[in-house]
Amino acid sequence: PNFANAYNNLANTLKRLGKSEEALYFSRKAIEKKPDLADFHFNLANILKDLDKLQQAELSIRRAIELKPDFAIAYTNLGTILNELEKFDDAELSHKKAIKLNPNCPTFYYNLGNTLRELYKLEEAEISNRKAIELKPDFAIAYSNLGIILRALGKREEAELSIRKAIIIEPDLAI
Repeated sequence: PNFANAYNNLANTLKRLGKSEEALYFSRKAIEKKPDLADFHFNLANILKDLDKLQQAELSIRRAIELKPDFAIAYTNLGTILNELEKFDDAELSHKKAIKLNPNCPTFYYNLGNTLRELYKLEEAEISNRKAIELKPDFAIAYSNLGIILRALGKREEAELSIRKAIIIEPDLAI
């Protein structure tokens, strides 16, 4: 029998339990059984990212996208990996592709905002975070990120309001 789905499910469970090394083994077994499933490569990339194996994670997520070119969340995860690899220009393109595929996901705009901030494109980062908040008005971390960007833009009063809003939504952000 082909146990690819069982291996993949076990890998995901182990990852959630913080057992990423074990998850890696079973994720690779799943791909060995069914190498052409984008979701399996996507999951492997997330495990590799957790293990700080970023170059391997990038290759795996790119394979997922190759297999499923309309895989919006894979594009934003690729962008996040590229951010960590300090490939910010490529990360920006990847996040924008995710948004093109799914323009109603607030997390995609938030992730793009983080990348734009790294690129010192602060006005664009502000717009991106505001869009994330428009789509999800209780998106505390987006308010926090917006506050940081506004402060960098010299908009101190707006920055303070944004940070306060973040803390009201999620008090742990004050720590």
